[in-house]
Amino acid sequence: TEDRPRQAAEYQSRVSRLNVKLQKYDAATDAIRREICFHQAGENNPAIGRLTVALVLVQLARGDPVAAEKAFREWGTYCEHEEVQTLEMLIQAFDEEDGDMALKALNSSFIKHMDVEYAKLARSLPVPKCSTETNKPGVTDTYPPYTSSGVADIDAVTRGINDASISQGDEDLDLC
Repeated sequence: TEDRPRQAAEYQSRVSRLNVKLQKYDAATDAIRREICFHQAGENNPAIGRLTVALVLVQLARGDPVAAEKAFREWGTYCEHEEVQTLEMLIQAFDEEDGDMALKALNSSFIKHMDVEYAKLARSLPVPKCSTETNKPGVTDTYPPYTSSGVADIDAVTRGINDASISQGDEDLDLC
């Protein structure tokens, strides 16, 4: 396969897709990178562009949006205009945790028409939460839902207040 890079790329493509199918994303990442190298040797630039999309999807499936962005910066020059726009939108969506934008990017026609394993990966990719209303970045719902207190809870609080005493050390702190 040294003098036949296209044939080597085809064999490597099978390895890549099999690793994606088995959800072995670390191995899939390495296999896709080797496949890109074979396509570079054969000067098959459109294939490198498609593999860049696949590599970004696999990196996102690994839960590593930084590696996805790095892969796009490294190989994005081989992508066509529509692929570039979609990948930029997808990476931005994961950076900003915007599920709606991520779903819009993943519903792109060329992603749906990729190799079967990559199209399945795109459909199963865990995206940030979608919201019906726009949330500000960094604002999360960390508090449990409100439940009204029962009479027993109020009695317990009252007992706790009556049992409380101020010690000498607390007065020295001057907390108020």
